[in-house]
Amino acid sequence: MIKEELYIDISWINDELSGGGKYSSFNIIHALKKNNLYKKKNIILIVNKNLVKNQKFLKNFKLFYLPSNKYFNFICRWFFLFILSKKNIIQKYLCLNLYSPIIKSNFETINLIHDMQWEVFPEYYSKLRIVWLKFNIFLCSNYSNKVLFTSEFIKKQYLNNYKFKAKTYVSYLPFNFKIKSLKPKIKLKTNSFFFVLSSNLKHKNLKLIIDIFQNNILNKKLVIAGVGQKLKKKDGNIVFLKKISERNKVWLYRNCYCYLQPSLYEGFGMTVVEALIYSRSILISNLRPFREICLNNVKYIKLPSLKLNWLKALKNKNKKSNMIKKNIVFYKKLLKFEPENFSNRLFYLIYE
Repeated sequence: MIKEELYIDISWINDELSGGGKYSSFNIIHALKKNNLYKKKNIILIVNKNLVKNQKFLKNFKLFYLPSNKYFNFICRWFFLFILSKKNIIQKYLCLNLYSPIIKSNFETINLIHDMQWEVFPEYYSKLRIVWLKFNIFLCSNYSNKVLFTSEFIKKQYLNNYKFKAKTYVSYLPFNFKIKSLKPKIKLKTNSFFFVLSSNLKHKNLKLIIDIFQNNILNKKLVIAGVGQKLKKKDGNIVFLKKISERNKVWLYRNCYCYLQPSLYEGFGMTVVEALIYSRSILISNLRPFREICLNNVKYIKLPSLKLNWLKALKNKNKKSNMIKKNIVFYKKLLKFEPENFSNRLFYLIYE
């Protein structure tokens, strides 16, 4: 029996990308690799040379290379898919982003869409980039067979603004539960600091949190880590860490007094899932995708753009401990992010 070929496209990932789409795509590949169903499928990853150079685990797969340059990448993707379609070589094509073939193809196309940031915060993008993204949404909504969204919130955002001919589903992203912790090489004691893991983009709302901790009214440090952060100290009370390892991240989650997520917009929120697993207490913005993921297991901040709301919650948090109540409902929710459960559902959606 000939195995049905599934091409998974992550060639769009480049060094300029720093968001959740990039790292959640790596988690998806890891999850598929761990699933026994993977051995029964003929999976081919569409990659670029820079990607394989930086992520050596990809070499365990069958690989097809497209150019690393993002402009040539798009052109070659369309040409490559057109040729495969004409030769009836490809049966299924899964792109872990919104990019689709430029014409209707005789193979099944599945897309995974992470967020709608480009429309909510257009100031992050050039006008040409926004036109380009809207063009790809047009292709995706008209030529894809199935579209997966990372949350019910993102699905509703797109369906309220665009008409999709494809079948639409929600597929929560996977997370690796078995990462060992390792303390970063800085002086930190357990329960002596609040922790934020974030990039520096404006909608992450970091400036508001930094302003609060600059006044040193909480008698605890603030540790900020993530892409774009630099190793430095500010007023002795705020510690900025550069990009940290997965093991360092787990240690910070486990040993922080409380994890903070002050974002004004998210499509899914992988860091919140991680915090749910490892942290003992969490304060996060009252966003719909967070409520969808966390249910009642965290403390939500209404109107998170207001400094006073965070200040009040942080002062109360400093007086009492609101530990996460890990009940049966909580663990059932977390099981959705377990790699094998995720990959079983993904294979089901692809091959149903």
